[in-house]
Amino acid sequence: MALRKVRSAWIFLSATVMLLFSSCATKSNIEQVAMSDNYRIYYEIFVASFYDTDGDGMGDLQGIRQKLDYLNEAGSSKSLGVNGLWLMPIMSSPSYHKYDVTDYYSVDPDYGTLEDFKALAAACKERNIALIIDLPINHTSDRHPWFQAALSGDQDYENYYRFRDDFASDFHKDERSGRFFEGHFGSHMPDLNLANPQVRQELSDICKFWLDAGVNGFRLDAVSWFFSSNITANVEFLSWLYNELKTFDPDVYLVGEAWSDATTILALYESAIPSFFNFPFSQSTGTLISSIRAGKGASLASAVDRWYAQLPQGAIDAPFLTNHDHARSAGALMGDLILQKQAAAVYLLLPGNPFIYYGEEIGMRGGSGRDENKRTPMIWSLSDSEGITNPPEGSDDIRPLDEGVAEQLKNRNSLLRYYIDIIAIKNRYPALARGLFNIMQVDDQQLFAYTVTYEGTTYAVVHNIGSEASSVPLAGYSLIEAISTNNKKPQFKNSLLQMPRYSSAILVVSH
Repeated sequence: MALRKVRSAWIFLSATVMLLFSSCATKSNIEQVAMSDNYRIYYEIFVASFYDTDGDGMGDLQGIRQKLDYLNEAGSSKSLGVNGLWLMPIMSSPSYHKYDVTDYYSVDPDYGTLEDFKALAAACKERNIALIIDLPINHTSDRHPWFQAALSGDQDYENYYRFRDDFASDFHKDERSGRFFEGHFGSHMPDLNLANPQVRQELSDICKFWLDAGVNGFRLDAVSWFFSSNITANVEFLSWLYNELKTFDPDVYLVGEAWSDATTILALYESAIPSFFNFPFSQSTGTLISSIRAGKGASLASAVDRWYAQLPQGAIDAPFLTNHDHARSAGALMGDLILQKQAAAVYLLLPGNPFIYYGEEIGMRGGSGRDENKRTPMIWSLSDSEGITNPPEGSDDIRPLDEGVAEQLKNRNSLLRYYIDIIAIKNRYPALARGLFNIMQVDDQQLFAYTVTYEGTTYAVVHNIGSEASSVPLAGYSLIEAISTNNKKPQFKNSLLQMPRYSSAILVVSH
């Protein structure tokens, strides 16, 4: 079954009626159906910049646990409502970003202890929050004991890495031996030899350790570089890893980062890894933001339809706007509150597992120049500095906000309250995450419209992403969610759906 009709095994998201004030009105915003599968709304956290509990200016694991009520508190209308967390690397590392690991079995002291992590994992489990952590296994730190042993001439550990006698692209010279080692991301990050059975056993042991500690899965960093451009070898390794981890936890969830084109990502899905980030749709120049800015709903619908048609059975798409490697989406959307709201509705209500980058829900900006500018402190309040971290060393472009979390929670028209409402809709309708996708043919080019069918029920999701009002006939449907970005909500009368500019609606087939 092709995913143009988006399989009932793994896909995207959902909806429900909210009509208060200028945004969407919900009942209980964490009112949701607890599901046992791997569909979630994930929230990406750079721990160092999230919340500081000990006053050292560095975010920590205890800070995330302290903020779980903000992320997911049952029955609260002021909790974000996410049910999945992705922590960027937490293992011991000499760098601020921690993608170069020196000890895969420890928590970096900047963030706390292993006991802190286990306490966080237990707290997440109590709330039915899936917890995944970054797993940087393309390379280690050059300070890792394995690499130090390799440089000292230990043949076994030399085989943990990729050494050769002559220079090649991405290889760096070891001055002691005169040999060259591969390091795609630099000499301080030597690439592991993932074809080595001993390395694979090490990785198996590492993953089991963290699964035992409470994680539900892993975000796999830089998967397209595991064997450079050798797609066949990459697929073989990913398939091995996924099958290996399923022996420890049959429900383990993996999402791969292949920052590449659609052809490469689709080829990597042959590994049966559940998800890969949808890079073609992301970033300032990607399909989602470009379509929102241009108001071209029909072209967006065609692009989404083509993408789903190519996804294999069992795939869970992973849409996102931006992440820690990109300038934030608020800047790409020109800081326009209406456009940010509409972008949120479009990607959060798509089928699959959407990923929110921390601070995106309050419109944080930044990202010019250095990576550090993309990972600045979460703005909890403008009047209270409690828990607010120091910026990463080297950041030089910190953009102020008119309102932080505290202020936006009090403002019914804020971006944060809109995110809360949209996520609540998604959580109440698991069918829309898992149903079969079909594009709806509509005349107005501003409209992005599709249906999803699950367990015999069909829903229609309609977005007007343009600057003019529109309408579409929908006989046989009932309106269940009218979503407004600007006080004007969709109306449905006599089988005609009237859509104000920048609005969304969810309907269900009448029985």
